[in-house]
Amino acid sequence: MGRENFRVAIEDSDISFDVKNNETVVRAAARQGIVFPSLCNVGECGSCRCKLREGRIKLKKDISHHVPPHRLEAGDILGCQSLIQSDVILNVPTLSASAMAESEPIKTSARVVSAKPLNHDIIELTLELDNSLTYRPGQYAHLTVPNVAALAAAPRSYSFASGINNRAETLVQFHIRKVETGAFTEWLFGADRVDEKIEVNGPFGDFGWQDETTKPLFIAGGSGFSPVKALLEQCIEAGRAVDAVLIYGARTYKDVYCLAQVGALQKCWPGTLTFLPVLSNEPKDSDWPGAHGFVHEILSVASVNASERTAYMCGPPPMIDACLEALSGTIEPENIHYDKFLNRSHMDDLATG
Repeated sequence: MGRENFRVAIEDSDISFDVKNNETVVRAAARQGIVFPSLCNVGECGSCRCKLREGRIKLKKDISHHVPPHRLEAGDILGCQSLIQSDVILNVPTLSASAMAESEPIKTSARVVSAKPLNHDIIELTLELDNSLTYRPGQYAHLTVPNVAALAAAPRSYSFASGINNRAETLVQFHIRKVETGAFTEWLFGADRVDEKIEVNGPFGDFGWQDETTKPLFIAGGSGFSPVKALLEQCIEAGRAVDAVLIYGARTYKDVYCLAQVGALQKCWPGTLTFLPVLSNEPKDSDWPGAHGFVHEILSVASVNASERTAYMCGPPPMIDACLEALSGTIEPENIHYDKFLNRSHMDDLATG
């Protein structure tokens, strides 16, 4: 007869807890008052990604959209989809000391400095933090609004939208797209929020620059440009003289918000930065000067030279999935890095569907 409970130990900490039969790691931790990093609890946001050091687990479903096969082989898992099959040791961001060494997550209050419109449905939110926060470009933070009951408990995740060298230590920026019926964005877009209080918890995530990168291929859709912008600024700050390509996708001309920002980046880029914007739903007879179609269709353009590159992708899941399929066999899986953007309504639908 099999055991009914197994023990999880968190590497480099004094944290351990029991997991019942058919109970996920995340739910077991929550039941015992342990704040395990998580958000959606259905395997879609990637917040609970951690590393299995010892022991055996069983996955509830395919998680390759967040953890590619070569990272699964290295032990990367999602806590919300992991059923324990033996006593295990996990390395967990925010809990394991070694995982926190570079950018330890903190929770701090912040003041809204500005909410600058970038187009009709995206704003650049600038916050002044009560305490300085260190992050790597590509990471994200959880935002809550303590003075609004509906927004105080359920965090919203947004990627940092700037590099780290040319900013004040207590200032952070995010690009936030308005989501229809989205409680947080309805609040944010609904009035002037300057001087309002927001709580920031982070940084989280392991998306970011890889030192073995040769020629980067940056792919962004919609507000997925925000972490890509941070990565581009990181390259400039580090003086990396690289041949880079940036593909940006949106639906229509009015949805594009990054043309001026990309132009400014190109002027100070230490190598060559080729910019290829593409629109999927723009009328053919409009004055749009760029390409028509979908992002994944542009990957075959000769100037991209995808087979020579390391890919960094951020944006909506359908775009990421289509690009992963298009790049299959062209770029090795270990040279493809991505972050799927899901809003809170998507996660709620997945959790209740």
